[in-house]
Amino acid sequence: MVPVIHPTFTSRPWTLPLYLFLATLPCDALSAFLAFCGHVVYRPYLSHHGGMFGLSPLEDQALAGALMWFTVTLAYLIPALVVTAQLLTDGRMRAAEAGAS
Repeated sequence: MVPVIHPTFTSRPWTLPLYLFLATLPCDALSAFLAFCGHVVYRPYLSHHGGMFGLSPLEDQALAGALMWFTVTLAYLIPALVVTAQLLTDGRMRAAEAGAS
C-alpha cells in the first residue's frame, strides 16, 4: 500500500478512497473466478483427495476464493472508510470555522 502514502493524495485527498476501491477490483475478479468456477483451476489440487477438512478440490478452491474475496475487500474497504470519514470530518470542521468567522 505504498502508493497510499504518496504525496499526490495529500494534494487531492478525495482520490484516495477511489484508488482504494479500484485497487480491489483485480483481486475481486480473481476471487470470484475461483469461487464460482465449475472446475478445478490448479491441476495439482486434483491429486489431493480429502484435504485437511475433507473438502473436495473444487470445494477447497471455492472456499479459498471466498476467503480471499472477503479478506482483500476488508483490507481495502476499512482504510477507504477511515479516510472518507476523516475527509468528511475535516470538511465539516472547515465549514464550521468558515461560518464562525
